[in-house]
Amino acid sequence: MVRKVEELILKKGVNHEYLDIEGNPDFVKGARNLVFGNNSEVIKSERVASTQSLSGTGALNIGYEFIAKFMPRVMYISSPSWFLHIGIAQKVGLKWK
Repeated sequence: MVRKVEELILKKGVNHEYLDIEGNPDFVKGARNLVFGNNSEVIKSERVASTQSLSGTGALNIGYEFIAKFMPRVMYISSPSWFLHIGIAQKVGLKWK
């Protein structure tokens, strides 16, 4: 089955490789505009950096790494929560409650 799907993908000329490390530029731009607004001052003044992650866990890791590096603080993690949330916080050196 996998080989049949791969053959279909090749016949259609679709690239099924991973995206560049920054993600899909159109998706990233659209998400950024959705969050901040198309005419937002922070976008116009180029004060926003955006990236795309592979998964929810990947997104948490990116966010926690950023917070640990630029805004070190205690993280409040809800209870209940996914066990990975605490593990990622510990991995990047964040204190959590």
